[in-house]
This record gives sequence, structure tokens and C-alpha cells, in this order.
Amino acid sequence: MSLATLLVTGPGQTREKQRWAYPALLGLMALAIGISASPAPLYGLYAEEWHFAPITTTVVFSAYAVAALISVLVVGSISDRFGRRRVLLVAVSTLIAGLVVFMTAGGVAALLVALALPVLPSLQFTLGY
Repeated sequence: MSLATLLVTGPGQTREKQRWAYPALLGLMALAIGISASPAPLYGLYAEEWHFAPITTTVVFSAYAVAALISVLVVGSISDRFGRRRVLLVAVSTLIAGLVVFMTAGGVAALLVALALPVLPSLQFTLGY
């Protein structure tokens, strides 16, 4: 191990630099933002198939904004309090759970949950680091 790959963490302590961490975080951030935005074109198809009113589409879109507002108020200090690795694992799990709920959605309530779940991970990846 060379001196170039060591980081000083405190008096007399060193740890090895993780060169893969930054590209992995960028990939997770791109994935989270893509997942939270990708279902939007499908809402028109759901509206036709499930016969819901235009106001229902508006409510489904507004679920993202409400979840984002709540998440922004909470996300900032979560990784400082609980640690970055734990928060990343929870964020990735929440992202996957949102995809599963979206794939198995059978009504408007499931769409609201599926849209709100990926908001926290996408904000955690962008605001928390």
C-alpha cells in the first residue's frame, strides 16, 4: 500500500482510499433519478385502463411533490446521524421496493405508493452526499 492510497482519519490512524465509491454513488444517483421519473409516460395508459378521472392523474403527479417536500425536510441529517453505508443500503432497498410496487400496481393507491417510495433514495443520493 503506497502513501498515495492512504487517507489520514485521525492522529496515527489511516485507512485505504476507496476509488470505486464515487463512481458507484454517481451510478446510484442516476439510477434513482431515472427510476423516479420513468413511470410518468405510463400514467396515460393507466388512466385509460383503469378509467380514472383527469384529477386522479394530477393527484398521482402531486404525490411526488409532496413526498419530495417531506423528504427534503428529513434527508439532510440522516446520513450524519446513522452513517452513510446504512443509509445507502436503506435507500437502495427503498428504491427496489418502489419498483416492485410499481410493477405490481393494481390501482391508484399502489401508484401513489410506487411514486412516493423512490423519492427518498433519489434525494438521499443527491442531497445527503
